[in-house]
Amino acid sequence: NLISGNGRSGILIQNGSSRNTVTNNHIGINADGTATMRNGEWGLRLSNSEGRPVVRDNVIRDNVIGGHTDGYTGIALIAAANSTMEENTVVGNWLGLVPVEGQPPRVMPNSAGIGLGNGAVNNRIGGSLPEEANVVGGNTFGVRILDVATDNEVIGNYLGTDDQGNAGLGNGWGVQIVEGASANTIRGNTVSGNSTGIEIRGRVDRSSSDNIIEGNLIGLAPDAQTSLPNAGDGISIGAYATGTTVGGIAAGEGNVIAHNGGRGVSIADDTSTAHTIRGNSIFSNGGLEIDLGDDGVTLPDVDDADTGPNNLQNFGELTAVETGATTTVEGSLIGQPNTNLTLDFYGSSAADPSGFGGGERYLDSIAITVDEAGQAFFNGVLNAATSEGERIT
Repeated sequence: NLISGNGRSGILIQNGSSRNTVTNNHIGINADGTATMRNGEWGLRLSNSEGRPVVRDNVIRDNVIGGHTDGYTGIALIAAANSTMEENTVVGNWLGLVPVEGQPPRVMPNSAGIGLGNGAVNNRIGGSLPEEANVVGGNTFGVRILDVATDNEVIGNYLGTDDQGNAGLGNGWGVQIVEGASANTIRGNTVSGNSTGIEIRGRVDRSSSDNIIEGNLIGLAPDAQTSLPNAGDGISIGAYATGTTVGGIAAGEGNVIAHNGGRGVSIADDTSTAHTIRGNSIFSNGGLEIDLGDDGVTLPDVDDADTGPNNLQNFGELTAVETGATTTVEGSLIGQPNTNLTLDFYGSSAADPSGFGGGERYLDSIAITVDEAGQAFFNGVLNAATSEGERIT
């Protein structure tokens, strides 16, 4: 169908409507995909009024949606207060880009490709199968999650590229999670070619907390080798964001964050704390690989008593490394007295230009205890092979 040029939204599903499928439509563009014919508001909106039954189990699949600007979104899941939209699925759509056989896609942007707002709970954007990937490019926001939107998953999409994950067709933000959106998962996406890869921040009265970013390629093509940078930071975590998990040490949890124009991961505000960054491959970015405070290297301080982004956690210092089938490391750390910490170790083919950090591959971890004098000394064996000349951090 051609669903374009309407005064308000192209399609509206609301107030308890469930188990509908919307598939294979052109929404906001003309029939041959050569020009926009925007609807007055959203391309497709799922909504719900207070007190109405849950809007659930709807499937939005294989549509091409563009041209919805002036603050409107290609696909929006936004409800009134005290109402929810659950377990809806958005897969295989093109948002802001129109596929053209044998040629690059045409860019026909929306303000946001996909928007999840108040009442959006436990919805899935994309999936683990190749045909479930949404292709989202050319918009101001690729996927925007805000307000009381929780437990949603954004999985396996192309955010800022074509459907092969190769050509940079960027959004302003690949993913933005703001204004209190919490416990959402961003997993297994290609987030490349945008201005900023992923941004998380809250607001003074509502923290954006406990969001998870794992297994993504940020600044690279799907081969995990070819550079396809975001112009700014790979991941930017700002004010009033807490408890973000970036990566992990289990198989498939680590992100590859490389070749971005700014920092690999930036944590920028004193109100931004308790973030865990582990098991990622972060290298060859324009700024520091991990920057606490957006002000360059923060050197260790006595007792780690300073405050700031992620409490300006001190880093350890290596004094000796022995490479081989296993890797022996020796060094020390200054920290808060009588605390337990875990040190992660990484190997890189080359030193970071700053002389600090850099982590091309995760090696292993060592648990340490800071003594009452604020010092910890370690001498341990990592269960990881390294080679002579490899940079260990």
